[in-house]
Amino acid sequence: GHAATADKGWTTGLVGRLKNYSTQPIHIAPEPPAPNSNIFGMGGDSFVSQIGATLALRQTLHQIRLDQVNAAAARFRVLQHLDSLKAEVNREVEDSAVTALHGLRTHFNHCEDLSASLSPRLFAVRDSHAARREATDARLAPWEERRDALRTLRDSAESSAAAAGTADEFQGVRAGKPMVLLSDKPESLLALEDDVGLWDVGRSLSEAAAPPRPADPDILLESWLYKRSKKRMSQQHAWNRRWFVLDREGVYYRSAKDGGEKPGERVHVCSVLLCTVREVAETSRDNHRLRFCFEIITPNNRPYMLQARGPREYRAWVGTIRDAIGNELANGHVSKPTNDLHVLASPHSFDSEGPSSPDNGRGKAESKVGRNSAPIRAILEANGTCADCGAAAPDWASLNIGVLVCIECSGVHRSLGVHVSKVRSLTLDRLSVAECRVLRELGNAPMNAILEAGLGAAEGWSKPGPDTSRARKEAYIQAKYRWRGFVARHGDADEQGSVDHELYEAARRGDVAGVAAALARDGDVGRANPEEGGMTALHVCVTGGPRGHPARCDAGGDDGGSGTAPRRLECAELLLQNGARMDAKDKDQHTVLDCAVCHGGSQEIVEFLAARIDL
Repeated sequence: GHAATADKGWTTGLVGRLKNYSTQPIHIAPEPPAPNSNIFGMGGDSFVSQIGATLALRQTLHQIRLDQVNAAAARFRVLQHLDSLKAEVNREVEDSAVTALHGLRTHFNHCEDLSASLSPRLFAVRDSHAARREATDARLAPWEERRDALRTLRDSAESSAAAAGTADEFQGVRAGKPMVLLSDKPESLLALEDDVGLWDVGRSLSEAAAPPRPADPDILLESWLYKRSKKRMSQQHAWNRRWFVLDREGVYYRSAKDGGEKPGERVHVCSVLLCTVREVAETSRDNHRLRFCFEIITPNNRPYMLQARGPREYRAWVGTIRDAIGNELANGHVSKPTNDLHVLASPHSFDSEGPSSPDNGRGKAESKVGRNSAPIRAILEANGTCADCGAAAPDWASLNIGVLVCIECSGVHRSLGVHVSKVRSLTLDRLSVAECRVLRELGNAPMNAILEAGLGAAEGWSKPGPDTSRARKEAYIQAKYRWRGFVARHGDADEQGSVDHELYEAARRGDVAGVAAALARDGDVGRANPEEGGMTALHVCVTGGPRGHPARCDAGGDDGGSGTAPRRLECAELLLQNGARMDAKDKDQHTVLDCAVCHGGSQEIVEFLAARIDL
C-alpha cells in the first residue's frame, strides 16, 4: 500500500516538471543571409559596403555560435533533469519497497503475537475434542452390541424364513420309510404364530435395542398400548399409540406432543381401586375383529379400549390389573412385585414387546430369570461348545431337548418346528426357573451321549464342525433330531411298548436323564397305564404313583437338585415341553393337578402346575 502511494506521487511530480520545462523558450539562431557577391569585390559598390557586410556576417556567425551553445546547454539541462528524475524515481521506489517490507514485518509480527495468544485456546479445544470423542465412542459401544444382537436375530429369522414352506418341512424319509408330518401342524392361528416364534420377536428386539432404564419399584407394569379414540366429526375410530403405566397410584399414560414417539404430559386414567378390566372377544360387535383388546372401565369416564401387541402383553396387562385390584381390596394397598420389574418395553424402544410378562403371583418355578442371572451364567459355563457343530460359546437353548446350540444351528432348529425343537435365546429371552433347572440337569454332554450313541455305526455320517457348510449342518441336524437317526435302538419286537414303559418308570422315579432318553427313542407322553388307574407319565411324575400302589415312589418335596432326591419338577417341565397335556385325565377323571393334590404331591409341584394352568 505504501509502495503504490509513493509510485503514484512520483509519477505526478515527474509529469508536472516535464510540463514546466516544455514551456521555456528555446532560442533558434536565424538563418544567415545569402552571401552577397558584392562584398567580396565581385562587382560590389564600395569598400565600406564590403566592411559592413563583413561585420554583419561576422555578427551573424557569432550569433549562430551562441545559439549552438545555448542549444547544447538546453540539451544538457534536459538530460540532467531526466537523470535527476530517474534518481528520484529510484529513491522513491526504494523508499516504497522499504515501507512495504516494514509493513509486512509488522503484519507478520502481529500474526505471530495473535498465534501465540491463540495457542492455549487451541490446546484447550483439542483436549476438549479428544474428551468428547472418547465419550462418543463409549456411548456408541452399547449400540454396536445391540446392532450385533439384532443381526443375530435377523440371521436367525432369515434362516427360518428360508426353510419355511419347503417340502422338507412337511415330508421326509426316515430309515427308508416315508414320514408325513402334516398331522403335526398347528391347529390354530395362535398356535401357528407360536410355532414360528412371531410373538417372541418384539420381546427379543426390545431387549436387544432398548437402552437400559433405572428400575422404579413403584411401577407394576408399563408398555406401549394402542388406545382407541373416536373422531369428533365422524364415526370412525383412530388408534393412537401411548405409553401406559400401572403403578401404586393407578393407571395413566403419557400424551404424545411430538408426533407420538416421545412421551409427554402424564394423563391419569383412574385409580386401581375404582377401575375394572374387561377382556374384549375378537368376535364382539364393537371390536371389529381386532385381537388382544381389553377395556379399562372407570365409574366417571368412558371406557378405555386398549390393544396389546401380542398374547403375552395382553395377558400381562389383564392379569396385573386384576391382581392389583385384588390386593387393594384385600390389603388396602397394591403389593410390590416380588420378581424383576415388569417392564414390557422401554418408552424409547421401537416395539411394545418387552423382556418378560409379569408372574401375576405365580409359583417360583414359573418366575423369569434374565441373561445376567446366576442360573443362566451357570448353564452357559457348563456348555462351552455347540451340541451340534462344536462352535464356541453357544447361547441358544432347545428347551424340549435340553441342549445349547450356536446361532447358525439355532436357525436350523427353528426350521424344524416347535414340535421338534423349541429354541430360545439365553441372552435375548427370559427363561423360567423350571426351564433353567431342566437345562442344568441335562445339557450338551448327557444329551449327545443319548442322541449320538449310534453315530459311529451310521455309515456316511460324521459330526460337522464350526466351519462345515450350512447344508451339511442342516442335513445332520435333521437326521439327529427329526429322524433320531443316531439314537441306539434295542431292536425289540415291541420296542415302542418297552420305550413307553421306560418313560413311565423314569417319570415315576423323577429321573430326568431317563425321561430324556425315553423321549429320544420316541416315548409316548400321552400313553395311559391301565394298571395304575389310567395315569400318564405326567400323572405319575407329580405323584409317584397312586396311594397304596406297591410301585409308588416317595413324592416328597423336590430339594432343588441336590443329593439323590427325585427331580419331579424338572421331569414335569420336560414332559410338558414335549407335549404332555395338563388336562389329561385318569380313569377317575382326575387331571394332573387333581392327582397332585389327591395323591400327595409336593407343595412345589402343586404351585408349579397351578401356575401352568394360569398360563
